[in-house]
Amino acid sequence: MSIEQSETLQSVPKDQLCHLHPWDPNTHVVAKEMLQKIRRLAPNLDVTFTGSAALRILGKNDVDLTATCNT
Repeated sequence: MSIEQSETLQSVPKDQLCHLHPWDPNTHVVAKEMLQKIRRLAPNLDVTFTGSAALRILGKNDVDLTATCNT
């Protein structure tokens, strides 16, 4: 775990649980499929794969996508 990750964990209130998982390569497969579907259905959106899975680091084992639209 990096120093930044450790500092982030220390900032979580003690009464809240935080479950982190090792990076899972399958998140990239899922993200690619989701991006293709979104871009096909809404080509005017700029969709980006973000978060810990995109960075291939320890995280919540989820897929974060950010979408913006200029219209």
